[in-house]
Amino acid sequence: MVRPSYAQISPGPLARAHESLNGPLNCTRCHEVGAGRALKCLTCHTEIQKRLAERRGMHAVWVGARADGSACATCHSD
Repeated sequence: MVRPSYAQISPGPLARAHESLNGPLNCTRCHEVGAGRALKCLTCHTEIQKRLAERRGMHAVWVGARADGSACATCHSD
């Protein structure tokens, strides 16, 4: 069960692939501090970052110039 106070920080458990990033001390590994919804997905997902830069593949077609974490969150919930 998720405690109501914790839900103010985290809406729920992370996906299995990201569970090593769980916990209040790891927030800045994925989120930019003070930048609203800015996410750092492409810091770890370098293969996607490379394909976006080369304008190749499905992500480049769907995301186009919006190659940042906010675009990732459109389709990927975590």
